[in-house]
Amino acid sequence: MKKEFYFNLDQAQCDWAFKAIRNKTDVVEILMKVLKTISIYIAPTPEEVAGKMKLHIGKMSRLFFFKDDKYYSMAFPFFVENRDDQFFFSSLDIEDIDSYITSKVISIINDPKFQNASSWAFIEPFLEIDDQKTVPGFWSFFKMLLTYEDGYIRYDVDMIREDGDKHPLYHFDVFYSSLPTFKIGLSKHFTNDLMIDFLDISTDCHYLK
Repeated sequence: MKKEFYFNLDQAQCDWAFKAIRNKTDVVEILMKVLKTISIYIAPTPEEVAGKMKLHIGKMSRLFFFKDDKYYSMAFPFFVENRDDQFFFSSLDIEDIDSYITSKVISIINDPKFQNASSWAFIEPFLEIDDQKTVPGFWSFFKMLLTYEDGYIRYDVDMIREDGDKHPLYHFDVFYSSLPTFKIGLSKHFTNDLMIDFLDISTDCHYLK
């Protein structure tokens, strides 16, 4: 059964949601901040709205972010339950992905030890978890975040760098790192609803012409 949830974002939330994504840790940090935001969501006033986020759960489970003429989407690797307007998240490894879990993940990926080439330095933050609180399944959960297929795709209307067929005004950027990334040029503007439909595997396919 398809579930769709929309959340308006203020400027501070857009600042982290639309920061440049260069690697998987950027994706993981955004995912953790999304769970935190939804879990304690307070809608901004109409004057404060700077963007929008959509959580689409179904045969396609994805997050969508919309702001002006820039949209992007990534796969959503968690289970979600909405009870009495309150959201609960889980995975195959963690039954309740709470604030402690999301904060710990953010802390680890921003720890200088995480970037250290030494495997001993890398493992230190995980040993500290056992010192503070037992979290069964945390390592499997963390490994899933680093290895899951995020399916990143971004839509841009780029008037500054437009350069004919080499850099079309309307285009999709597929992947975020320099080696695999490529553009798909579009002949017209895509609305946010059209992008959602484009990626929705339960609707008719779109064709490249």
